[in-house]
Amino acid sequence: PPDPHKFAVIINGTDWERYWNDCSAIYNTLIQVYGFTKENIFVHYDEGTSFKGSDFDDPNNPSDDIDYNAHKSTIHKTFQELAGETNTMPEIPELGPEDQLFVYVTDHGDVNGNNSYILLCPNTVWEELYDYELADYVKNIKCAQMIYVMEQCFSGGFVDDMMDFTTYNVQCKNRSIHTAANAVESSWAELHISGGKYDEFVFYWTAAARGYYPSVSSTIQPWLTSYATGSFPFQNYPAL
Repeated sequence: PPDPHKFAVIINGTDWERYWNDCSAIYNTLIQVYGFTKENIFVHYDEGTSFKGSDFDDPNNPSDDIDYNAHKSTIHKTFQELAGETNTMPEIPELGPEDQLFVYVTDHGDVNGNNSYILLCPNTVWEELYDYELADYVKNIKCAQMIYVMEQCFSGGFVDDMMDFTTYNVQCKNRSIHTAANAVESSWAELHISGGKYDEFVFYWTAAARGYYPSVSSTIQPWLTSYATGSFPFQNYPAL
């Protein structure tokens, strides 16, 4: 059933098909399985639009599921509203001690020295959201739990900053962070099953969270499910 205490921020700064599919798969997982409501999922996507459209779930009941662009300033503003640091966007509430925050990132990533970053909107403004910046953005959010899933290359470099409770005087220490790679390695598209239509790490992570793999038919429809986890016919894929 719908749970008013569950909130999510989905971030993608590159309008590629596999990133759109990643976002759609997790969007539907949150709504179908975990009781998140559309009103409590805040989607930052590229310049605010996509060549695949803005409807992540049911094409028979079209909706605009992309809320904002993925510029650094816009992402920062969302976290400021969730922390109660600002109060100018009535659709984004200040979170409290009974709320859960889920943050999902799928995008390009890179590393600069000892710092990893998310590469935002590379075809336009080209901004870099660094690990220490994201840690600073969320430090004042007063919720019961935070869960982070990060697909981008070098995403493991975010772990030390996001779990640093000394440098950042964080309000919520109940955190977990799941990354596709460590601080010095790349992440990859999922090639063998979907033909590069999803990213590998979040393809399997989302399947585990959902209980079903997303659609892998010739027409990718991430709002639909295919095989239940534990029953996927891997033996039918010779490349594996």
